[in-house]
Amino acid sequence: MSFSSAYALAFKTAQAVAGVSVSYARGSDTVTVTALVGDTRLEVADEYGGTTVVSRVRDYIVKVSELVLDSVTVEPQAGDQISETRGSTTYVYEVMSAGADQPYRPSDRHGNTWRIHTKLIDET
Repeated sequence: MSFSSAYALAFKTAQAVAGVSVSYARGSDTVTVTALVGDTRLEVADEYGGTTVVSRVRDYIVKVSELVLDSVTVEPQAGDQISETRGSTTYVYEVMSAGADQPYRPSDRHGNTWRIHTKLIDET
């Protein structure tokens, strides 16, 4: 079994055990995917070194092949939204850059999964 195949099997197992169902939206186009939830530590310092703000960005790790909008596999873009329902509350996160990172990055060395950076913008 190749490493890529082993990773794909491990990710599928992780989705089954710890995955959450989320809705990924760009405008009126949406797709439901099973994502793993993570976080990224974000540290931003002012130009003069006097103040550093540390925060956590909520990340969603998804299979590249599942992020399909309007019959086309798409790359995450800043401004896209991810909705996740926990209990009776729906949380809406906006895809954004995390510091110097673009809004997403490969989550494995073969490019089968993406780690998408988001920030909370609404809850209902």
